[in-house]
Amino acid sequence: MYDEICYKQHFLKQVIARVDFFTPVSELEKAPSPKLTASISRIFPIIEPVDVLATSFQVSPGAQPKQQDEKHKLWNYFGKNREKQLSLSSQSVFVVYNKYTTFEELKIEFLSVITLLDNEYKDITVGRFGLRYINTLEHIKLKVPTVWRKYINKKLLEPVSFFTGKREGKLTRLFHVAELKFDEMNIKFQFGMPNPDFPAIIKRPVFVLDIDASVSMAHKLNDVAAYMDKAHENIQSLFEDSITPELREMMNGTKTVATI
Repeated sequence: MYDEICYKQHFLKQVIARVDFFTPVSELEKAPSPKLTASISRIFPIIEPVDVLATSFQVSPGAQPKQQDEKHKLWNYFGKNREKQLSLSSQSVFVVYNKYTTFEELKIEFLSVITLLDNEYKDITVGRFGLRYINTLEHIKLKVPTVWRKYINKKLLEPVSFFTGKREGKLTRLFHVAELKFDEMNIKFQFGMPNPDFPAIIKRPVFVLDIDASVSMAHKLNDVAAYMDKAHENIQSLFEDSITPELREMMNGTKTVATI
């Protein structure tokens, strides 16, 4: 339904795709294979491995909790302008795009790594897959910084009118969390006015639409492509239902908005 939608400008702050392995891939603790590194470096040419400290606690009846610290290697790869990042460890692989173009580009780049992992390391099982789109609407001129009815679906804004009516108290933050289930896929939708000046009253118009789709069940690496398509479809559908035609006009370039 939304396959052909591609806005000239958008409000995406970050897009994240992530796979958590069901069990650690021990070979990745030492270093990714030369073939894998070479392939990743063609898309993410800057390599910066780091050591990450993971802390866990063991709790036994009648005994003090025991803390256990373990060091893990995190292999970070960045785009040439650091506009995107791929991180690989024995426990997960994920990409973060701070400058987003299209879902097709994200999918090609992320799945190319997933395919290589599937070829290089046999029998990897995925414990969780996730795709997250964080939209931050800002730099939009509003007469009142809490009145978003011109750009956001009025049904999402009903609590705003409750708190901004004739009450003496001034709104300092209003944020909601809704969780949905589509068969095996879960959607966590966070939306509202986080207020960058909190705990001061809201003075700057900022509205967030943060949609996170995930599958938390064991599956194969080659299932990720299908889950990624389904996650994107659900995310885009929810986003489109959340905005108004006026915002679409702005994002299509027929109305002006300051560059973010």
